[in-house]
Amino acid sequence: MDGAKAWSALSLEPEQIQTPDDDPEVLWNQYFRRQRLLSDIVRGEMHPDDLLDCMLEDNISPDDYLEDMEFALAGMV
Repeated sequence: MDGAKAWSALSLEPEQIQTPDDDPEVLWNQYFRRQRLLSDIVRGEMHPDDLLDCMLEDNISPDDYLEDMEFALAGMV
């Protein structure tokens, strides 16, 4: 799997998860919050479980995300 496909599976950008009833501004704010959390995790300033808790708050299934992440990372090896 190339980097673009892996990023698509892992980033959860608003265009990927938006439904007709969603407010795009809210989705983008949630997205940028998750990106800041990922940055903190990479720097070792936050535990990865905090990102999963944030996803639950944003109505994103952590289990589905982890499954997609596993698939994307396996494809990069």
